[in-house]
Amino acid sequence: MAIGIAAAAWLIHEHVRDTDLPHGIGGSSLQLALFFPIAIYGIPLLLIATLFLLFASYKGAPAWFVDQ
Repeated sequence: MAIGIAAAAWLIHEHVRDTDLPHGIGGSSLQLALFFPIAIYGIPLLLIATLFLLFASYKGAPAWFVDQ
């Protein structure tokens, strides 16, 4: 949690430094609001895709070394 809070604080700091205070805070809050659902739903979907690839490749034929 501390790393996430530090990343959000760094994001706000960079936006305020590049623009001014109202635009930096507004842009940061908009960016966090837009990307929060992607972070919430993206990680479980990534895990499901990883498990699918693991089980899909489980019955694959072995790779033989041709040039020994």
